[in-house]
Parts: sequence; C-alpha cells; structure tokens
Amino acid sequence: RAPRGCMQAVRERLTVAVRARSVSNPDHIQIRPASSTVRVVLPPELASARSDNQRSSWEWTYDHVFGGESSQEKIFDETVAPVVDAVLRGYNGTVLCFGQTGSGKTYTHTGSTSQFAQRGVTPRAIARVFSHAASQPQYETLVTASYLEIYNDTLVDLLAELPGPGPESLSLVDCESSTTVRGLRAVAVADEAAALEVLFTGERRRSVSCHQLNDRSSRGHAVFTLSMEFRSRVESSGRVTRAKLVFVDLAGSERLKKTQTSGCLRGESVYINQSLTHLDQVVVAAAVSRGHVPYRRSKLTHLLRDAIGGNSKTLLIANMSGQAAHLEETIATLEFAARARAVVNSASVVEELGPAALLQKYQREVSDLKRELAMRDSLADRPRASHTPLTATQRTEMEERVRAYLEGRGELQAKSVRDFDEMLLAARSLYGASSSRLEELQQKLSADGSADHAPASAEPQVEDRAGVGTDDGKLEAGGGISVGLAQDDAVPAGGIVGVPREAFVAAGEARASLATDSRELQAGWQEEPPAFDSYKEGPGLLVQEALSAAREEVRILKRQHRSLAAAVNEAKAEIDRCREGSKAKAEARTRAGAASISPDGTLIIDEEEYALLQRLREAKARYREQYERLTAMATRLKAKADEETALRQEALARYEGWRGTSLTQPPETAPVPVSNGLAVGDEEALFEKLQLERILAEAPDSLAFVRASRAASLSRPATRGGARR
Repeated sequence: RAPRGCMQAVRERLTVAVRARSVSNPDHIQIRPASSTVRVVLPPELASARSDNQRSSWEWTYDHVFGGESSQEKIFDETVAPVVDAVLRGYNGTVLCFGQTGSGKTYTHTGSTSQFAQRGVTPRAIARVFSHAASQPQYETLVTASYLEIYNDTLVDLLAELPGPGPESLSLVDCESSTTVRGLRAVAVADEAAALEVLFTGERRRSVSCHQLNDRSSRGHAVFTLSMEFRSRVESSGRVTRAKLVFVDLAGSERLKKTQTSGCLRGESVYINQSLTHLDQVVVAAAVSRGHVPYRRSKLTHLLRDAIGGNSKTLLIANMSGQAAHLEETIATLEFAARARAVVNSASVVEELGPAALLQKYQREVSDLKRELAMRDSLADRPRASHTPLTATQRTEMEERVRAYLEGRGELQAKSVRDFDEMLLAARSLYGASSSRLEELQQKLSADGSADHAPASAEPQVEDRAGVGTDDGKLEAGGGISVGLAQDDAVPAGGIVGVPREAFVAAGEARASLATDSRELQAGWQEEPPAFDSYKEGPGLLVQEALSAAREEVRILKRQHRSLAAAVNEAKAEIDRCREGSKAKAEARTRAGAASISPDGTLIIDEEEYALLQRLREAKARYREQYERLTAMATRLKAKADEETALRQEALARYEGWRGTSLTQPPETAPVPVSNGLAVGDEEALFEKLQLERILAEAPDSLAFVRASRAASLSRPATRGGARR
C-alpha cells in the first residue's frame, strides 16, 4: 500500500539477525559470526531415527550472527541503530524478537530495568531518538508512546491505568498508510526519562508466569510503539513528516510436553502457538509474493501488516537456545528466520501538509472552484450567482421573503445553492423565534392560572381548581365531602425534581478539597514520622487539637447532611405516591360521569381521595421544610470544611517551619532520633543523593534510565488469567 503524500518507495528485504545463547555442544550447533552463518548437525542418536531422505544437517546464512558473548551494545549498534536512523529520516521501522521460550527475547527487547549496562535495544533506541532530537533544533519533534499486549488473542492496553482518560474498547483499523489500534492510549513524552517510564511501567504490567523451561515466561505478545512527527522550524512549506518505531517482543513458542503446563497456562500456550503459526503462514505467503496474504488470521498478523511486506524497514532478531536438548526448536526458529529473510518490504517516507498549509490549500481550491462556476454561468448565459455570505441587511430581507412565503403572500425563487442555504437558515430562525414566543405565552398562562389560588408568600402551596368545592373541606348538604382539588400539574414553586443538585455541590467540593489537602499534608508529614510525632506532642499540640475538633465536627455535619437528604428523598417519594393515587381517583371519577357531580354543579369526592389530598399537602410542606434545612446544612458543611482546610494548611506550614529550624537547631526537650550522626528521616534522602552523584560521575547518560526505573517500580503488575508477576 502506497500511502498518500509518500516519496518514492524503497524496496528491500527484511534484515535478519540471529542471536544465540551459550552453546553447550559446538559439534551440534556452530555459530560463525564472521561469515554470518549458522550450522546445525543432529547427534547420531537423532539422525539414526530419521528416514534416509530426511536431512541431518543444516546451514543458513543471515545478515548478522551473534554468539553468547555478544553484548547488548554491540547488537544494538550493528542491527537496531540503522533502523532507528531510518525512522529519524521519516521511514517506519519495526524490530521483531522471535524465538522459543527462554531463548532471551525479552532480554534483547528490554534487558535489565535495574542495570544500565544491561539495558535492551528498546531503551537504547529511545535514548538515540531524543539525542537526535536535541541535536536538531531546526526541527520540532513530537513523540508519543503506546504499549500494547496481545494476550489470548485479545488486545490489552498496558498504559490504561495511567492518569488520563479511561480505557476504551480496542480494535484494529486499516488506515490509508498503516494499521492502527483504535482506542489505544498514546502518551506524549517530552524526554528520554518520560519515554523510559512509559516503557518500564508497561513492562511491569505484562502477563508473565513460570513453567519448566522459563521462570519468567511472557504469556502474550508485547508491542511498544514510538510515533513521531517532524516539522521544520525554518521552512515555510508547512509539511509534516510522520514515522513510527515499533518494537515487538513475541511470546516464545512452547511444546506442551516440555513445559508441562496445565489449566490457564496451557490455554495461554495454545493461543501463543496458534498466533505464531499464523505468523509463519503470513511470512511464507509474503515471501513467495502470493496475490493474497492472510493478515487477518489473527490480531498479531493483522497488527504486523506494515512490518511484513508493507511500508516499513523491518529487522527480525531470531533468538535461539544453544542447548542440545532444544535442537528441534532451534531448527524451527532458524528456518523461520530464513523464510522471513525472503520477504520484501516497500518503505517510503510519508509527508503530509500541516493544518495551516492544508487550510491554505483548501482555500485555493475553493477560490478556483468559484471562478470555474462563474465561467460556466457566463458560457451558459445564466445570471452570475454570488457565493459570498449575505450581509445583515440581506439576511433581514431574506427572512421577510420567507415569512411572506409561509403566510401565503408570495413565492420563493433560488438562483444558487447559497440561496437555498440562506432560505433554510431564515426558516430555522423564524421557527426558533415562534417557539420561544409560544413557550413564553404558556409560562405566562400557567403563572396567571396558579396566581388565583396561590398565597401571597413565595412558598409553594397546593393549588385548587377554581369554582370547585370549598377550601375548608366541610360536609355539604346532599352530598359527600366537597373540597378544593389540586390541579394535576400543580407543583411547588421551582418544581419538585428530587433532591436538588445544588444542595450537594458544596458538600462534594468540600469532600474533594479535604481529600486533596489530606494527600498534600500526608506527603509532607510522612517523610519523617518520628519528627512529626515530636512536633504533635510539643509545639503543634494546640493546632493539632483544633484540627481534630474541626475534623470531628465535619464528620457530624456529614452524617446530618445524609439524614436530611434521605428525608428529602422520602418526601419526594410520598408526593409521587399521592399524585399517582389522586390521578387514579380522577380517572375513575371521569368514567363515572354525572354521578360525581352534585345537583348544584359541585364536584363530589370520597373520603379516600380527600385523605390523599391531605397527605399530598403535608408531603409538600414537609418537602419544603426539609429542602430548606438541607440547603442550610450544605452551606454550614462547606464553611466548616473550609475551616478544616485552613487549619490543615496552617498546621502544614507551621510543621515545615518547625522542621526547617529543628534540622539545624534540634529542640532541647525533644531531640530528633539520630543514627550515625544523621536524622533518621534524612538517611534515605542522603543515600539517594549520594547514589545520584555517583551515577552522574560514572555514567551521566544513565540518569534518565535510573529515574524512569524507580518511577515505574511503583506501578501495579498484571494479574490476568494464569499469568502473574
């Protein structure tokens, strides 16, 4: 697929490197880095068990071959660095780590997160990207990072629990230039430390378990992506170059008879082997240039559509075990690598216009189209149509024409599409104005009708139907009980809509403020618990007692607030029940017809309906009373919460001032506990400071790595299925 705005595509085959762990028997597995070849010879006991026409020895040639003594730095410099440099020139790049379980794929991919010298190719690539960005100030480089895991053929966002929007349902989408994951979170990273923290955080959340062959076996395929945008700060073309660097740590193939897994682990192994089989089928189809390549067999192959036969410079690192007990798996890995080496990709640089340049382009196109329409009108001897927006005077005239048409006093004629649009806009404006006037009239009529029966005060009361019965509920001669009836749509002033939202806003804001201040206070006080205990028992005793009293009063007010809210809800429910009963009685009375009307025309109701009306009045009165109390309580709670917040801040400020003084001049009455001449709370901080000074002196480039590793160590590990950390 040739993406839009791409330069001439470069056709080249996949680069394949083989990395072997320590070889136990050189007679069976021969690693030759100088000639980039690997030779495998079956031992006599295995060769004799094969038929005469089956091979007993193999030899493959690759682009790079590394033995067990090769360092992480060497592998990165010779294989991954060229891919990273191509990405920085605008190409897409992919690095795949493939091999059986326990062969060192994750070690090659990530390496050690605690030892800087043993870091993998991905942290080294991140450092190279940001080092290049810092050395090119004439370009603006924007980088985002995402981390995805394919676990049991399900897409899992490993960054979903970081601060920000919540996780969405993930799905694969084929765009014009690449295959993307819809809903996957992309985190903007401004420097190397931020990108490494994202990588290490996602790494800790991967699904990992243990079995007979590997005590830290990855249970899913991991895909870490760096998406980059490059803009020139000196050129005015407005072009944007987009590229992505993808690192794929494939889960290792497993033979169930060797791993001896069961339960969830066995199911995970089945999914892993199945997806790797589909990957092999895709590689074979892409290598022989078939018309159809089955990318959609699995989510893994669908996601790797660009890396295998697509728009990407791809490197495959085949990790193999050097143990003679795993010769069959080693041969399968090397054969897969040989087939992948025959796949040809078409990599190209994708350049697009930025928003400003794209707007200018569209403006030029609109101008050209307008001129072309004017030319067509002239050739067809039609009056020239105007495409400019109407002025305020012209819009007023258009509204008058549309109003006359709606009232049947004229006709409308449109000479262009613009005229049709303006007519529709005028009709919408007239409709909106008429609707607004109608609503105002309805509200006025409703207010006039309720004013005949409402008391002078602004408090909501039960409205009576005019001219029906009496207001005192006395018995009338010749009939039952005749009382005034509330209208079906009668509500207290302001309406009854349940517990008002504003009644709880103040309490909610107070609760959030208390939580924030509590975290800030704890962050400041938890550094030195012994020192804080000394402060509470000494200089901070009074403010601590005041803070405790305020906190207890806030708790009491919160309980009272909840009780009032429940009472308001209960009153509202009682109003609803009474209204439903009254409505049912009114419907029954309507069906009865003349039987419910007295000889003098007065409406007659029974005692049950009268009781419902009485209950409705009482419920409305109770609702108003509880609502007023609830509003007052919310205001009181907000004030008390603000007071507690002020006390917390004052306590924190006083403690910080006391702490700063006590470190240089310890109080005589309560000395700070010391150990080896240092305050207990300062030992950890001093140790960290000395460690950072040592790192800066020995390896300044490792500072971002160390900080990111420490920050990521606080993240929560994954616990999916049978996988665990």
